[in-house]
Amino acid sequence: MGTALVYHEDMTAARLLWDDPECEIERPERLTTALERLRQRGLEQRCLRLVAREASEAELGLVHRVPSTVPGWPQGLLCSWWMQWRELCATVSPW
Repeated sequence: MGTALVYHEDMTAARLLWDDPECEIERPERLTTALERLRQRGLEQRCLRLVAREASEAELGLVHRVPSTVPGWPQGLLCSWWMQWRELCATVSPW
């Protein structure tokens, strides 16, 4: 059995729009630095490369709160990373 590696440039596009000490580790450099270390040590080539794909809502629900698991989730809001800050604030203000 080996180690699989799943990576796509789009994974580095996410940015936190607010200050949250619990989430400050979640930034693009965390991923790009880890990948660079694998390359430097020749470990990337030893991994099984899997093609990145978009996760289903059911898969996301295994590790994140998703619309189907949160009572009162705004109708039609599936992804917030593309929203402008004011639009995001207005949408999630009830929480």
